[in-house]
Amino acid sequence: MTRKSLFVNIETLAFGTKTEPRTVPQLRPVHLTIDAIHLPNPHKAFPTLTGCDPDVRHWLAQHSATKRLLTKTVDDIGNYLLEEVERPAAVQDVNVAIRCLAGRHRSVALAYLISEQLLQEAQLWQHTVIVKLYLTSLKEIPRA
Repeated sequence: MTRKSLFVNIETLAFGTKTEPRTVPQLRPVHLTIDAIHLPNPHKAFPTLTGCDPDVRHWLAQHSATKRLLTKTVDDIGNYLLEEVERPAAVQDVNVAIRCLAGRHRSVALAYLISEQLLQEAQLWQHTVIVKLYLTSLKEIPRA
């Protein structure tokens, strides 16, 4: 089997308001969208931090809902990539969008957690996995 490079692009998004999104996905097409709004919100425990901070990621990773979502997501991404790589005209990449209300804690922390776990699992595969994070929800988006 030829060793191939597989790319995983993970982008965070924010709803911003209840009726319209504040950020718009930059990745096209999005193969998997994850809604992190049902996960415990670390904002009260860490109001000045974001999901980039290891304390926020550790806090979120301890919850059973996060563990279940993380396991399922990494399994889904891995299955998709390993199925696609066997096809002659394989796409060899997957775009994942993670959304939550403000886009500062849960979606960002989950993006890091998914990338970390995916890279650990990818060591068992016979391919190179490259993960890129697009933390678009942390950027200030001008309102029209």
